[in-house]
Amino acid sequence: MKYLLDAGTLSAALRGRLPVVLKLAELGPGEIAMSVLSRMQVEIGLRTKPRAQARYARLLRTMAETVRTLEFGEAEAQQAATLGAYLESGGERIGPMELMLAAQAMTHRYTLVAEDLTPYRMVNGLNVENWIGKTP
Repeated sequence: MKYLLDAGTLSAALRGRLPVVLKLAELGPGEIAMSVLSRMQVEIGLRTKPRAQARYARLLRTMAETVRTLEFGEAEAQQAATLGAYLESGGERIGPMELMLAAQAMTHRYTLVAEDLTPYRMVNGLNVENWIGKTP
């Protein structure tokens, strides 16, 4: 199985949150990916907190060199458009970032790993897991 880490899970890994670190230790680098979108979200957080940037920026770069980074291109955009239209036709909506991450995971057949699974539960065919442990 292959896993796509959202920004919250990626941040938890960088901070050394034990449940996430233990799960990552069970997997090989080829089984883990980060989204360029999640990396962007983490980078924004690091750049707004100089102490965090000094502490975690190198870890993020090392992780990016170790695991696959999924880009967001034409195939993912088309999947997101289809998924968004389907959800809206049924009266459902999820945020744009969640929509794009779901589309990436579905396009590449990854299980999406997120702390808050609520927005993803309405997406048929999307496999999701929470490695952090607490759920809203």
